[in-house]
Amino acid sequence: MFLEVVMEPWSRRLFYTGATLIGLVGVAHLLMFHSPLTGPLPAGEQAVADLAAVTASPMFENGRQVTVRDFNDGTSAEMGMLAVMFAVAVVVAVREAPGLLRRWSPFSLACTAVSGFSVWLSVAYFPEPIIVFTVMSAVCFGLVLAAPFRPAALRSASYR
Repeated sequence: MFLEVVMEPWSRRLFYTGATLIGLVGVAHLLMFHSPLTGPLPAGEQAVADLAAVTASPMFENGRQVTVRDFNDGTSAEMGMLAVMFAVAVVVAVREAPGLLRRWSPFSLACTAVSGFSVWLSVAYFPEPIIVFTVMSAVCFGLVLAAPFRPAALRSASYR
């Protein structure tokens, strides 16, 4: 007999908050670097962008040639979109598949690992606001691992 697993409400909120923080980083990235709202680059960055735009980089031997600028822009936009989709996937999982959210489940561990890796990348390469958002996200997902999940059969009626 399997017992129904019920997440505590604060665990759900931690998943939502952690996902939202990572999603906001992705949305902000896409808006700042890949939208029509983006202004002209400063002179130094424009010189690097111009050089990257004329520097071909073969992806595979005898394969498609792309410029370094195309590769960087594509990778950057893809990473922003993946951050947004990570947030969407977590929110959908919390709403539609609460069984994935068991204590120490592969899903919970993966969310914690992704947000932890985001912290490492943020500290290495990004400005302070991104570091703060990713650290807060990692803390949220890390706290979920310590959240008290209890079978519904063991919960008292007064606690509901």
